[in-house]
This record gives sequence, structure tokens and C-alpha cells, in this order.
Amino acid sequence: IEKYTSEEHKDLKDLAFLSSGDTFWEGSLSNDHPKESRARALEDSELLFINAQRDITNCMRDYPKESLLLLNEIIAFTNKRLLISNREITVNFELQKTISLLEKIDMKNIFFLIDRLKSIFACEYILYIEKSQFLSDAIVIRYDTRSPWKSQDIAIRFPDDFTQDVLEKNGINLGGYTLIQKLSLWKDNMWYLVFWDMEKVFTDSERRITQSISNSIAWILHQMKVSKEERD
Repeated sequence: IEKYTSEEHKDLKDLAFLSSGDTFWEGSLSNDHPKESRARALEDSELLFINAQRDITNCMRDYPKESLLLLNEIIAFTNKRLLISNREITVNFELQKTISLLEKIDMKNIFFLIDRLKSIFACEYILYIEKSQFLSDAIVIRYDTRSPWKSQDIAIRFPDDFTQDVLEKNGINLGGYTLIQKLSLWKDNMWYLVFWDMEKVFTDSERRITQSISNSIAWILHQMKVSKEERD
């Protein structure tokens, strides 16, 4: 399921990848509003569709067992979507509240913000990484939530874009599951957050959460950078 992200219909964003037996556009059962997304098959597929305006009553009368299963499925994943949306809203609200309570923007409060984010996001730990100010092909691990309030300042060289492989090739073996979120302003990737968990595979919802909070955190880091430059 994909959606255009611009009025010119040039850029497409993937919303979901469905597999055999999945249901989509179930909202059409209650209204016939035009859809803002579109479905595209990646391989030869067969679809079972219901014309909501014409066939829903006949479907429930002629196929009561199948109709009940369909409605139960719709209720189940509607509830799941509500829970996911609630978590996304909660994480964003808690982060914005934490930011609003910061008395000043300095490294101590940045570390506090990242510690708070780890708790809100419910992962095992987070690495905070900056691009080196002096070397174009280097990053610096500034903070690791496993070592509270201790600046790490571990420099790593890498030839191309920053990925998990860069850490592993430099002896930082994360194991488990990681989610790397770039923090950028004006398309310039200056900082990274690496979310880590031993058992939890990060979901599409959690990726959306990190993307939605990245602008707020990047702005805070940018303000700290500007303040430092002004002091210097």
C-alpha cells in the first residue's frame, strides 16, 4: 500500500506491505470516500472484493461464517491500529514535555533527554553519535545510555554512509536488533541515534516514531551547536 507524498504525484511512500490473507481498505464498508493511497501487487495476485454499497448485505446473508470472520479480523486490526497510534502520540507528547522542561541546552541536558527517550521508547539502550567536526569521514560516539552521564567520545572512521556495519567493523558488536535514526537539518545528517534491543524487532510503528521525533531532537542539537559557536 503506497501513497503520494507530494501534490505533483512524483514521490511515493510505502505505507504497508501485505501478504496472503490480509485485508485492506476495510473503511469502504462504512463510507465511499476516495482513497488517498493505492494498492500495487508485487506478483500475480487474486483479490476477493466486496462492493460495500451493493453486496455487503447479500454477503452477510449468503456467507454468514465468512462474514463473521471478516468482521472479527477488521475489529482486531482496527484495535491494533488504535493502540499503535496511541503509543506514537504518547511518545511524542512525553518527549515534547521533556524538551519544554529543559532549563538550558547543554550536553548534560542532552544526555538527560536521551536517557528519558530510552525510557519512553522502551528499548534497552541508545547510542548518541555525532559527525566529527574535523574529519569528514568520521563519527564520534558521544553518549551510551549504559554509562549514564559519561561522555564516550569514541571516534570511528568510515568511508561511506553510517550503518550498523560501521560499528561492528570497529569492534562495537551490538548483537540483537538495532534501529538507526538519522537526525538532520536541511538535508545535512549531523547526528545519529542507535536504538538497541536484544529481543525486540523494531516495528514499522517504532520506525515512524523515531522519524517523527527526529526533527525535534535535531533542532535541540542544532540550537546547542549554534550556542557553542556563539560562545567560541
